[in-house]
Amino acid sequence: MVRTSPSQGGNRGSNPLGVTIYTATAISSLRFFINLLKGVIHMNKPMHLGHRERVRERIEVGGIACLSDIELLEYILFFSIPRGDTNHLAHHLLDKFVTLEKVFEASKDELMTVEGIGEKSALLLSTFLPAFRRYQMNCLKPKKLEFNSTDKVLTFIKNECLGNQVEHSYAMYLNQSRRLIKLVPFSKGTYNKTQIFVDQVVKEAITLNARYVVVAHNHTAGTTYPSEADAETAVCIYNALQLIKKDLMDFVIVDHFDGFSFVQNGIITANGIIDIYKNPNSSKKSSPEVHTIVQDDDEF
Repeated sequence: MVRTSPSQGGNRGSNPLGVTIYTATAISSLRFFINLLKGVIHMNKPMHLGHRERVRERIEVGGIACLSDIELLEYILFFSIPRGDTNHLAHHLLDKFVTLEKVFEASKDELMTVEGIGEKSALLLSTFLPAFRRYQMNCLKPKKLEFNSTDKVLTFIKNECLGNQVEHSYAMYLNQSRRLIKLVPFSKGTYNKTQIFVDQVVKEAITLNARYVVVAHNHTAGTTYPSEADAETAVCIYNALQLIKKDLMDFVIVDHFDGFSFVQNGIITANGIIDIYKNPNSSKKSSPEVHTIVQDDDEF
């Protein structure tokens, strides 16, 4: 630096050149430290900063279909976790449940066992499947759907059983026009077993003044073919309803992708019901009782 002195004439600061040099040096040093500080800030800038907005922009352009399963879960968690990175939580969820559908099928308590998933996030994720089921059912209601075909029955029951991890049993009660009066859930069982109380099926038919009854349950082990217990139960219900002048319109078994109808497969006909595991030519008489429907493990 150049400094002024009395020998150079005048007092300090009287030399314009000296002042200029001081100022230029100070500005240069200041700029250096500002740039250095910017670099440090940039290095410490969170990698996910602006990430949420980029995800939203992708959805606006390409819709949900453009996201991977990880990204979709990450996006959903935006709504329960206002700030922070949710990508690692999405990874934790798939590490635990393996597939996206299993995440949505999990209960709130099961979801909360995942590291980082709190009550709000677990509640949010656990509502997706019931909401979709409600949507499917509401799509049918305005049409006053008449269940005049096996396909309509199977579609309806598949929607109701969507996401079931264990066997559930139901009965559809219909009027003379085959319109639904009420869907009654009867029991929740295990992965290969559920119960149907024949007297309860009959009692509800009387209470609701139903003309037709469809009994249904889901299988979880990969096949919808009826077990021996299924066939026996169908025969018992058929005969019990005949005693009160009502018809078992169908007995159906469904899983996520397929369905088996006793009517469609010629087991229930206009002439009666066939016990496919015992006497193939006639139905057997029985009294109302409880029946446990079991999927035989050796079938699979």
